[in-house]
Amino acid sequence: MQQKILKYLHSRPDTWCCKMEIASERGVPDILAVKQPGFMVAIEVKETGEASVIQKEQIRRIKAAGGRARIVGDYDSFVKWYEDI
Repeated sequence: MQQKILKYLHSRPDTWCCKMEIASERGVPDILAVKQPGFMVAIEVKETGEASVIQKEQIRRIKAAGGRARIVGDYDSFVKWYEDI
């Protein structure tokens, strides 16, 4: 699903994105994006299982700082959420 989300984001002219391979801090979401007019978007992809405590905390911190962040379990709900940003 991560690759499908990245393909979708790369196809959008209003979005820049990258997959996080190595982060200097634990729990950084899998995908970071910027969506016009300047929203920072963080996506943690969880096809199975649950996000860790540190991953949930990072999502909370991003939202508290004004970013948009979500733990994603399925592609269709991700697309609906992203289009509503």
